[in-house]
Amino acid sequence: TLVRANFYFVVKYRLNDTVSLGSTTYYQPATSDFGDFRALEQAALHVGLTDRLDLKISLDMAHDSRPPQLVDGTDVTYRTGIEYRF
Repeated sequence: TLVRANFYFVVKYRLNDTVSLGSTTYYQPATSDFGDFRALEQAALHVGLTDRLDLKISLDMAHDSRPPQLVDGTDVTYRTGIEYRF
């Protein structure tokens, strides 16, 4: 059985009335071996188009220091979308 700790750091920053940045970083080491870890980053830029509609550009990165065989250690996902607030 593998037990992992979970540490995270959250930053939110408003550049102006319509643009904001957000970032959440996770660090998940195995409690028995800190060299065996996962690190995740979720970052997003929100640009207000109207009072209820935003353009959202996001980047997600995931890294496993010891991935299974034939699996990449790092995955990166980039998305662009529209968010509507009800």
